[in-house]
Amino acid sequence: MIVPVCSKCGSELFKLREKVNENSIEVDFICSNCGEGISYIYIDDEGNEVTLEKRTLLDMKKFLQVINDRLYNIAFSVQGIKKLEQEIITLDAADDALNNINNELNAIKNEAEVIEGRIKKLGI
Repeated sequence: MIVPVCSKCGSELFKLREKVNENSIEVDFICSNCGEGISYIYIDDEGNEVTLEKRTLLDMKKFLQVINDRLYNIAFSVQGIKKLEQEIITLDAADDALNNINNELNAIKNEAEVIEGRIKKLGI
């Protein structure tokens, strides 16, 4: 995101406003000269100007790729556990590995819920 100049007075100096909510912090910028809220310009990875919706979709695409990578790692871990079970590993070691996988799945679920909330907030 690039903030070039205030659309009302042309100033390049902005103030930062923070609002602390129960679960998040909202950050807002206002022109230090006239108090006008800024308009944002969003860019893609190549530096091209895009809409907020396009930028959000690009961010979600990256996030989903991270989730896919993590799911691949989990699947790889499950294969490893199955091989270890064939070698008669102890029950405690198997439980630890399964707990780690469950923790990773819960973390992915929580991150997906955050993205879903952002999507609902955008009304997409």
